[in-house]
Amino acid sequence: MAEDFKRHGLEDSRAREYFHKNFISSLTYVIEWEHTFVGCVAVKPAEGGDLLETFYIKPEFQGKGIGSEVLRFLIQKSYVKGKKLSLAVFQGSPARQFYEKFGFQIEQEDSFIAHLSLEYDESCDRY
Repeated sequence: MAEDFKRHGLEDSRAREYFHKNFISSLTYVIEWEHTFVGCVAVKPAEGGDLLETFYIKPEFQGKGIGSEVLRFLIQKSYVKGKKLSLAVFQGSPARQFYEKFGFQIEQEDSFIAHLSLEYDESCDRY
């Protein structure tokens, strides 16, 4: 996320401020792999479904399938059966392709942010 802030000319302090302002411990989960902290995820209730507020995997653990496994879990098991899962990514972020691979589609976008969502579909075997 820090790279996204820099690319858009925003200060790192804004990223930290945003995170601290929106952090709710009861909705945030630690992601561990082989007993090692690799990231965190926060999903909040939102109108018509849930909002994937935070999804962070440490860079050295990206590309190992951990994020895909976590996102599949969120889609299939826990949060979004019968609901919409929404999120926002910075324009130009490689995360957008990651989410689109799972079927997330653009709802709205501007020069900074793309708002994506996924409607759960039990008949779809993509997950």
